[in-house]
Amino acid sequence: MKSHAIAGALALLLGVGGAYGSENDEKNTGGASFFERFTRLNPKRWSISHDWVNNEIQACRWWNKNVAIDSGRLTLSLRLMASLPEKYTCAEIASRETYHYGTYEVRMRAASGSGLNTGFFTYVGGEATKSGKQDEIDFEFLGKNTGQVQLNYFSGGEYNHEFIVDLGFDAAKTEAWYAFEWLPDRIRWFVNGKQVHEVRAEDGKPFPLEGQKIVLDLWAGTGVDAWLGPFDGQGLPLHATYVSVAFTKAGDPCQFPESAVCPGRGPGGH
Repeated sequence: MKSHAIAGALALLLGVGGAYGSENDEKNTGGASFFERFTRLNPKRWSISHDWVNNEIQACRWWNKNVAIDSGRLTLSLRLMASLPEKYTCAEIASRETYHYGTYEVRMRAASGSGLNTGFFTYVGGEATKSGKQDEIDFEFLGKNTGQVQLNYFSGGEYNHEFIVDLGFDAAKTEAWYAFEWLPDRIRWFVNGKQVHEVRAEDGKPFPLEGQKIVLDLWAGTGVDAWLGPFDGQGLPLHATYVSVAFTKAGDPCQFPESAVCPGRGPGGH
């Protein structure tokens, strides 16, 4: 579990512009439902982060050549590039549109290794929000222990909502379904259709309100050993893979058989 200081550092990490932090395009708020298999990377839906670093706790530079599609999978890689100040490159894609209440889903396999973070999350911050601070909902796979996943959310920049789930399998060896349902009064997280955590909006407590972009990424940390573990650059290149990603707007029907929205699985079973 992150300390307050590390959580604050993460807030800074995610609060710097780039592909998902600085746009304020109102027509993008509340994007439509979609289901995408990664047979190709749709440039109308996704942007690729390239040649920048979020902040001092990120030990690598986003690099577009670390994003690849092969055999129906999106692969995000972490590689050595000694010519850069950081010496390492990592990978990230973010949706061009923002999305709002509904169910967010991915089928993926995380990277394994101390110091790594594989992400599936939604985010908005900076000039794109009324408060100037971030809203965010997370699945974060910490490479030091891929038998677990860390869940989290931010609202108006407030954090400290981390929750660790024991998966019962190794997320770096097994492709699995991960989903969260975000509604005005609750967020529920699911693994392979089974609910593993829920938070409810309560009077006086902040809750995510702003439309957010979908982000998939793999990166390494520095100076946050208590959270991610030390990163030593061993075993490179390292990879995370994503098979498909989906958003189902609240009230829309199930889009594919494995969806948590379908009757008998996740939210659709209620």
